[in-house]
Amino acid sequence: MKIKHDIKVVVILLQFWVYGTAARAYDLFRNSKSNYHIVLFPNASTTEKTAAEELQSYLKKISNAQLPIVSFSSHMGGQRIFIGYHPDISTTIAADQPADDDDGFTYKTIGDDLYIYGGRNRGTMYGVFAFLENELGVRWYTKDVTRIPQRRRYALPSLNHTEKPVVKYRYVQFHKFNTDSAVYAHNKMNMVWDAMPTQYGKLHNYWGVHTSEWLVPTKQYYNTHPEYFSYRQGRRIPNSQLCLSNPEVLRLVIANLKTKVNPVIDYWCYDVSQNDNQLFCECDNCKKLEARYGGHAGIWVWFVNQVAAALPHIKVGTFAYQYTRHAPKNIVPRENVVIRLCSQECCFAHPIETCPENRAFMQDYRDWMKLTKNIFIWDYVVNFDQYLPPFPNFAVLKPNIQTFVKHNAMAVLELGQYTSGDGEFSEMRAWVISKLLWNPELDTDSLVRDFIYGYYGKAAPSIARYHGLVQSLVKPYTHIGCYIKGTNKIFTDQFIAEAEKCIITAYQQSENAEIRRRVKMVELQLLYLQFARNRIKALSDGTYPKLLKIIQEERPHINEGITAEEFIQKNGYI
Repeated sequence: MKIKHDIKVVVILLQFWVYGTAARAYDLFRNSKSNYHIVLFPNASTTEKTAAEELQSYLKKISNAQLPIVSFSSHMGGQRIFIGYHPDISTTIAADQPADDDDGFTYKTIGDDLYIYGGRNRGTMYGVFAFLENELGVRWYTKDVTRIPQRRRYALPSLNHTEKPVVKYRYVQFHKFNTDSAVYAHNKMNMVWDAMPTQYGKLHNYWGVHTSEWLVPTKQYYNTHPEYFSYRQGRRIPNSQLCLSNPEVLRLVIANLKTKVNPVIDYWCYDVSQNDNQLFCECDNCKKLEARYGGHAGIWVWFVNQVAAALPHIKVGTFAYQYTRHAPKNIVPRENVVIRLCSQECCFAHPIETCPENRAFMQDYRDWMKLTKNIFIWDYVVNFDQYLPPFPNFAVLKPNIQTFVKHNAMAVLELGQYTSGDGEFSEMRAWVISKLLWNPELDTDSLVRDFIYGYYGKAAPSIARYHGLVQSLVKPYTHIGCYIKGTNKIFTDQFIAEAEKCIITAYQQSENAEIRRRVKMVELQLLYLQFARNRIKALSDGTYPKLLKIIQEERPHINEGITAEEFIQKNGYI
């Protein structure tokens, strides 16, 4: 019996020794130390160098271990994290070289080495950020708030993880999100209107929006050439649309667009589209073209096709928006024409594809798909009537993006508070959407919980309850667009009473001044709603003075056109 016992002890000791040796060999870091080197190849791109530096920086913040960045040598030994793809490791990782503009990536372990590689422009960098996020719990919630867990040890497990975005061009347009190159890159977005390259690489730029006025300015041409502009009710009117049937207008647009082609910024598409009004031309020649090509979109496709034919080396984009949303007939967009389809008229309480209110939009979408593969979705994700009151649309963010992916959108713009970053849950909305736009299979509720508990500190449980109350305002019979008033019937006295309790408790739970400020921005939603519902009561019960104080402190835009200053000057009469 003693012999058996001794053998058992020896086996246990051997297992412990083997496990312990293996654990030490595969520890990325332990007790502020690491045996790993971060390896850059001689041809490393700017973003791969950034990825190596940020990996080094974040591992230091997480573990207090300093991993040196070294240049690759075929004779080097030790434990290594390889950043980027190089032919010298192609056999080891059994992978071909990704295209430079491939945003996808892989991170995998082979032996005790870690390989992170993807496209040189952004893919490798996204892979490093994903490794930090998925495996070590780093979160880049906003430009000012990053969660960095502290760990004494991380044993590198067996990894073989690959990701690839389902939408080529991804744009989340919230002012404080897309204007910060770091947080935008960390969350894997890759498109803006205009941006020069940074250490995070070159983004895909799209030139212009509502560009008729830019290409044929009213001030420059109306007095001498009124015939360039819309004919309505017996006369040519300024600040309207272009007379698309006029050959001189086409010549001007082509000539002026050529001057916008920028080899430095390198736009992936140039916009030639209607102004943001519905004053389309009603002259006889325009009407004949519309009759031939199936309506307002038809004359625009006819016009833009000619621009695109004159500039075949670029992509030319135009709108399917408001009066041009219905697809044309008897004409198809050229291969270098991009159609930007806008969801403005949709119900955003329920998914676009299944809500009866959205049947017309989905029919238009399918009709455009029959004509072109180049569809760019312009989606609306906030209340554009008023940025500040509650807007219960989180439940549709995922299914709507899934619909755009299912119907092969080449680009998706999620349009939020682009003039001001301080609207209703704008920080959380931007972060959640960025995650879904990269991977629409993620769970929205889990993302929301992740953000709330990472951003609102000890006040998170109360903010989570408040957010849940807002989303519960949507019922099967509820239909809301992206322009709703605070007086909408979905907002009830009972909702406000329950929401106020959440805010009071959130303030009580807040552990410092910064968390209280974040709670204050949630309270702003409720104060503005109460003010919008009943101005007189808000003035008498103290709601308006509290609302005014926050607006004076934080200066949020009220909507696209109204600033905080205008609201203050007019005492809210906007």
